[in-house]
Amino acid sequence: MKKIYFTFFTLLITAHFLAQTTSIPDVNFERYLIQANIDSDGVINGEVLTADIVNITRVSFSTSDAVHDITGLQDFAALTEFIANSNNQLENLSFSQNSNLERLILTSTQTQTINISNNTKLIELAIYDSYESLVSLDISKNTNLTSLTVVDSQLTSIDISNNTKLAELYLATNQLTSLDVSKNTNLIELNCKENNISSLDVTSLIDLEELYINKNNVSLLDLSNNTKLRSFNAKENKLTLLDFTKNKDLTHVYCDKNEITDLNIQNENNTKIRIFSSENNSDLTCILVDDKEYSDNDSSWYKDTTSRFAEECNEQTAIPDANFESYLEYKGLGNGEDNDGFVDTDKISVVESLDINDESIVDLTGIEDFIALKSLDAGLNSIVNVDFSKNINLEVLNIAQNAITAIDLSKNIKLTELVISRNQLTTIDLSKNVALKDLSIGVNKLDALDVSKLLDLERLWCFSNQLTTLDISKNEKIFLLNCSDNQLENLNVYSNIQLKRIVASYNKLKYIDFQKNTNLVELDVSNNELIGLNVKNGINTVLFSFDVDNNANLTCIEVDDVSFSNTYWTSKDAHSSYSTDCAPVNNNCTNAIPLTFGQVTPGDVKSGNANNNAPCVAGNVIADVWFSIIVPQSGELSVEGAGFGGLLKFAVYETCNSTDPIACGEKISLKNLTVGKNLNLKVWIEAASNKSQNNQSETGTFTLEVNETSVLSLNNSLNDDTKINLYPNPATQFIKISSPVFTVDKVEVFNVIGKRVIFKNAILKKEITLNSSTLSKGIYLIKITSNNKVSSKKLIIN
Repeated sequence: MKKIYFTFFTLLITAHFLAQTTSIPDVNFERYLIQANIDSDGVINGEVLTADIVNITRVSFSTSDAVHDITGLQDFAALTEFIANSNNQLENLSFSQNSNLERLILTSTQTQTINISNNTKLIELAIYDSYESLVSLDISKNTNLTSLTVVDSQLTSIDISNNTKLAELYLATNQLTSLDVSKNTNLIELNCKENNISSLDVTSLIDLEELYINKNNVSLLDLSNNTKLRSFNAKENKLTLLDFTKNKDLTHVYCDKNEITDLNIQNENNTKIRIFSSENNSDLTCILVDDKEYSDNDSSWYKDTTSRFAEECNEQTAIPDANFESYLEYKGLGNGEDNDGFVDTDKISVVESLDINDESIVDLTGIEDFIALKSLDAGLNSIVNVDFSKNINLEVLNIAQNAITAIDLSKNIKLTELVISRNQLTTIDLSKNVALKDLSIGVNKLDALDVSKLLDLERLWCFSNQLTTLDISKNEKIFLLNCSDNQLENLNVYSNIQLKRIVASYNKLKYIDFQKNTNLVELDVSNNELIGLNVKNGINTVLFSFDVDNNANLTCIEVDDVSFSNTYWTSKDAHSSYSTDCAPVNNNCTNAIPLTFGQVTPGDVKSGNANNNAPCVAGNVIADVWFSIIVPQSGELSVEGAGFGGLLKFAVYETCNSTDPIACGEKISLKNLTVGKNLNLKVWIEAASNKSQNNQSETGTFTLEVNETSVLSLNNSLNDDTKINLYPNPATQFIKISSPVFTVDKVEVFNVIGKRVIFKNAILKKEITLNSSTLSKGIYLIKITSNNKVSSKKLIIN
């Protein structure tokens, strides 16, 4: 009887089980079950017999199935494999009741969350192309995973520390910033390309065979423990060095587009490498290999042209110009390998003198590593661009006869000699090169040249440019000047008393005065537009070379001795004659001489005449002459000067035809002028008492200076400087300055070009004596300072 009851109960349970159904609300899911012969009733009715699915081990949706709801999957109790290909309708997935699941593959879904916490048997998980949906994934319970793939998703982090059985890890194209694989010691393949990972430690992965980290931000990578590594790709990172010496099984190496400076692939098995590429590493010059010849000749080994394969790497300098490299190899400064584009840096870094004149060099790249270079001759080549910023020890540089259009010499402050003629320069800045003594910059395209900072300049060749002005007033040491073949209209050499040789031919000069240039031995001002020339310097007999030919309007040349000049100076036009006293060429306004701001300009009114006296005239006008001034950008100007034989005065007129001056007096100070406007300056001397015989020859001469400011040099004067006595005046051996009222702080004596020649602290004395025996004959200005106020006195030295 018991047996009958048991059989009945069993049949009852089986009948109940066979009658149980599972809800399948997704029509496409049920259609899939019908087509797969799983749903036995074959009718889409929103359910399936549980008995039909309970033993199913594999579900695989294709794109055409278009399933978007997997409700009912929980009753697939035996399910071990679930695949959904391109089911982009699937969103939130849970496999919490599929405890036997071992393989889960999702492709192109919109999955935002995946619950796999109960799937402890899972060994393979692959999620492809979830786009922006999947941002996190918890696999901490899936400790049996051996393969994990999450690619083309939005993961910013992932914890795989519990997944110690992983052999394959693919996390490409996510948003990971870090990845800890220190616990995953069974990894054979690791692919985390196209993330934002900056640091990666693979030293614990001793079985790793394939590593792909391209397109990240990794800067340091230690591969010394990865002795089984076969394939390596680290393109587009920030790696600075790579050492493959322990990776003897390598077959593929990609490390392009990094910042590598050191690369060693001497693994004793280079012939096994089928592809090697290190392109786009601009600072990588040398790559250590097993056999240089093999790597050079294997067509599957790629590198930059600025890199070289070598079996031993000394520090190398890239020399891309073949002729430059060939010369250095010939001189023993190379690396012993012709035409490889490199030389040994150690050899060239100690070179102090280099002559590469006329070597057909186009590119001077590599010169920057000649850090000890003092002298360089690179003339007569075809060089276009140069960079001497690292050659800070350069003293002598010849880069003439090339094709240079621009040059920066701001770092070469030790330069004493620069030859850069016959190039294509349109501008040059020499403000930092204050040590220059010799400058040759002829045959360029310069329309301006500023040498005002070059106080030690002795020789200047600036011929054959397009210069319209040249200010050499600060270059008191200059003794040779060649400024021929320019567009100069004015040249003031008053302060250049050391000048010995000057060639200023083929310009547009109107007037030039050499009366202070007592060292002059060579003069060429031919082919100009001169209307006046003064070479009366007191020692014409030493002037052995003289040429003033082709000056159509030059009728009178002022000299020391007419007979001497006629005998020895024959290179002049027939209409030009010598005289010891020529009338001023600027005797009238139409021949006004242009003035240069900041330059002391000499002149005289001797043998001139006076017309239409200015309203500030108070005495007898000896004569007047004219100069022209162009109003500067400041819109201000001032005029001061000193004269022999009387009181020097000025008047400024808007035009030559103006009858009323805009300013008149012993000093001129003007503001709010129209910038660029041309003004005319009348200069005259009003007669005073007779001078001693020694000074008669100076009577009628003067110097003046115009400046770009309305502030006069003596703008802070003592209230009563008549109580300061200066004697004797004229003086020879000594000068005494005294005052019954003021105490004197200091005394300064300046010559007519503004150079201080005597300085003495008085220490609050009422009388001070100066030694004047060393001063040359002429006019000087004495400034006496008391209580921070200044008094000025004119001093004459006989």
